[in-house]
Amino acid sequence: MESFGTTSCNVVTTNYDLVLDNAIAKTSIPGKATSTGTQGNRRAKVTHLHGTVTPRGRIRGEVILSDRDYFLMQEDTAWQQERFADLFEGTTCIFVGASLTDPNLLRYLHRCDTTKAHFAIFVRQQDAGLYDKSEQDVIDLREVTSEARWKNAGIHPIHADFYSQSAQLLHEVLHRHKSAKAGRAYRPLPERLIEWRDRLDQGVLSTASPSFKQNQEEFQEIMHELLVGIHTDLTDAGHRARKNERLGINMWVYDPRTESLTNWVSADRIWLDPRTKEPLPIDWTSDFVSVHAFCAGSLVSRSTERYVATRWNHVIGTPLYVESDTTGRLPVGAVTIASTLARPESMLHRGMQTLRRSSLPKMEEVLARLLQ
Repeated sequence: MESFGTTSCNVVTTNYDLVLDNAIAKTSIPGKATSTGTQGNRRAKVTHLHGTVTPRGRIRGEVILSDRDYFLMQEDTAWQQERFADLFEGTTCIFVGASLTDPNLLRYLHRCDTTKAHFAIFVRQQDAGLYDKSEQDVIDLREVTSEARWKNAGIHPIHADFYSQSAQLLHEVLHRHKSAKAGRAYRPLPERLIEWRDRLDQGVLSTASPSFKQNQEEFQEIMHELLVGIHTDLTDAGHRARKNERLGINMWVYDPRTESLTNWVSADRIWLDPRTKEPLPIDWTSDFVSVHAFCAGSLVSRSTERYVATRWNHVIGTPLYVESDTTGRLPVGAVTIASTLARPESMLHRGMQTLRRSSLPKMEEVLARLLQ
């Protein structure tokens, strides 16, 4: 749950890990994590309602884990109840990444009396199997009843299609705040995306001859250099390629008008005719790793051995974003890196930590500059 006051942002979680704390520490927003409810005067704060356990096994605060711990938390004098009530009754809260089925969380909600507007983001992608098997009128009715249920608890539900959209919504809240602070009018995300794509269509994504061929050649050289860099990083970390292993890399670019991704450039080929490019619809049921990464908004690793039509047996995908003060954060595509070997043998799988920590951040920085 995130709580937005006039001058502060409070993040409240029941997770035991420090993932949120570490994420805030990497941003420009200063933060302070607590497990006791005691807060400093910093602008971004994390409160762990159930305490924390560090990667080294150290305990911070009082860890709520056993049945006895949870039953004692139900007392009105518990600091967790008081902390939640202060936020829920005094600020605007956004519930993110929570199914709102936790009995303790529901107890907090129903014990509080609030006149504030609160929001919860539910993602259709997490119920992909249910949505795929149901008729549209059943899906619509399910969302209508969900909306009525949560409004009775003072919460307005927001239904996003993909996980990446829930994260983007929070970026939009922050971008709107920054725009207002800078004296700029906030412009909706679709409008900014179309403007971004139109600008690139006149430049590096131009399909006009001879610009298209020249851009393809320049992009292909960049992608080849990135692939060599990835191979070098993995080799230096001790993850050498097995016999006959080959790697490939592709950049997929988003088109907001058609809601699709197109494989725009590859390290091992150059397109001579833009009409041969086939856009892929943005759909969580897609077989393409690039689409899955774009929808998830995070790194995806898939075995593709069952697809006879491809020589790539293991593929990882990561989304691409560009960001500036004026445009905010924009989802602009995805990158896929593939191996001809199966997942267990692939140097990509064996070197995943190296990719996450070193190779992918460097690659994303280079491509973000090209697509800015």
